[in-house]
Amino acid sequence: MRKLSTLLFLAFLSLTTWAYDFQVDQLCYNILSETEVEVTRQQSVSSSNPAYSSISAALTIPGTVIYNGAAYTVTSIGTGAFKNCSSLTSVTISSTVTSIGAGAFSGCSSLSGALTIPTSVTSIGSTAFLGCSSLSGALTIPNSVISIGYSAFADCNSVTSITIPNSVTSIGRGAFANCNSVTSITIGNSLTNIGDNVFSGMRDLSVYKNYSLLVMDYSLVKISTSLDTLICPVAELNQITEEELFTCPKQLKSITIHSGQLDANGFAYVTRQKKTLGILDMENTTNTELADMALYDCYKLHTIKLPSTLEYIGYRAIADCVELQEITIPTSLTETGDRAFENCRSLSAVHFGEVTPNLSNLQRIGNWVFYNCHKLQDFSIPNGVTEIGDAAFYNCHLLQSLNIPEGVVKIGDAAFYGCTYLQELYLPSSLISIGDNSFAQCSKLQRITVDATTPPAIESRTYYEVERTIPVYIPQGTLSAYQADMYWREFNLVGGGMDTALPQTQDDPIGCYTANGMLHNPNGISLCIYTMQGTLVYTGNAAEIQMPSQGIYILKTPTATSKVIL
Repeated sequence: MRKLSTLLFLAFLSLTTWAYDFQVDQLCYNILSETEVEVTRQQSVSSSNPAYSSISAALTIPGTVIYNGAAYTVTSIGTGAFKNCSSLTSVTISSTVTSIGAGAFSGCSSLSGALTIPTSVTSIGSTAFLGCSSLSGALTIPNSVISIGYSAFADCNSVTSITIPNSVTSIGRGAFANCNSVTSITIGNSLTNIGDNVFSGMRDLSVYKNYSLLVMDYSLVKISTSLDTLICPVAELNQITEEELFTCPKQLKSITIHSGQLDANGFAYVTRQKKTLGILDMENTTNTELADMALYDCYKLHTIKLPSTLEYIGYRAIADCVELQEITIPTSLTETGDRAFENCRSLSAVHFGEVTPNLSNLQRIGNWVFYNCHKLQDFSIPNGVTEIGDAAFYNCHLLQSLNIPEGVVKIGDAAFYGCTYLQELYLPSSLISIGDNSFAQCSKLQRITVDATTPPAIESRTYYEVERTIPVYIPQGTLSAYQADMYWREFNLVGGGMDTALPQTQDDPIGCYTANGMLHNPNGISLCIYTMQGTLVYTGNAAEIQMPSQGIYILKTPTATSKVIL
């Protein structure tokens, strides 16, 4: 009996030519209810090609149709309705339509220009616009759509931008795959389900905005397999599990986190990108600390923007970021962990306080913080620091001048060891002690100014390999105290008021003398002339040199240092 029923059904199909309820003008319809119809395909059951045999190039889908005296509202475009209609060049869809079915316009390769989807549509079916390769410009999904099916816009390779609104909660796998002309995507904040490879094949994609995905089934991995830039709030990064981390892509070049507080999971995702990541913008996060090793060995990072709320940079938090070139430390910072920037070999400038330069709440620069930052040259220790840790600036070769601010009481062992280009050093009146080897190997040091009336305690090797003939400018009336110190007295002490170490005469032992406002250099010796404050006022070997004003000047030659009074 069952077999007989099947045979009768097949015989019925063989006699049935069209699979629709009625036709009005060019379009065929199926009745959904007493008042609603859907546009359907004009298809012979025996035909392998379901396309309309003839369709206008510019198609308008009406809002209502009349059949047998009854008015029907057109509410949907059915499955495969216009599949492979290669003659179709444009379509206008009525605002009564709420759903676009699976494959509705797939293969309509001549459908061109920007696609306008009415704000009445709530769902776009799987493969709905698959292979519409002539669709171009911006593709904007209206703020009524809730779901987008798998491969819905796949292979629409002339579309240049995509906007997905807050209303969308679900996107099927490969929905926008191979849309390889897309350069920007804007995604809303309501997504709860997203398939694999949604944006695969977008090799030129460089901007990825406003993404606020609740990660389910590790959706971030699924959508980011072709991205090089990620701009997002923090939530989706923090929810990545350890298992999922091992499958995440590793090609992001830029990450901007525009809100929230990045946690250990989030940092793990960031460091996963270390082979390619060049820019990390955390400026608008609420993090108060960079945890130990947070960005360790992100060796492609050349730009980091830190949050204004940051209070602590942990142990090796930014260490071995060998391409980092410049960084601004927010005024909120109160502490740096040991080795925080160790081996940042390209770091040339560190700024404290962006709005008010050199302003910070930092009280201590930790041990080995800038160890081996060979190119560091633009650096001012911020006001408020009281201690500089051991080896803090070890081998920062390019530092040329160093002003230790008032308030610093201690400089640790080897703090500036190997700063071979350091030429000028200022030490404040607050300084009490300088550690062993602190300025060892600073072989180009030309002058030191010390404002402390009590000589800071130093060790035998504090100034190892520093030339002892360079001038050390000390406060008035302190010469005897500095001469009493077994290590300070090795230097050429200058200043100190009336008990100065150099004779106050008009004639200089190297042959120079002053007369009529001029310094006379009869032997043509090459000179460097400094004020008592250490300011260089002249370099050269002229026989007569016009001095800027009356006062005491320090003369330095290749072999000696002395003083004259004008």
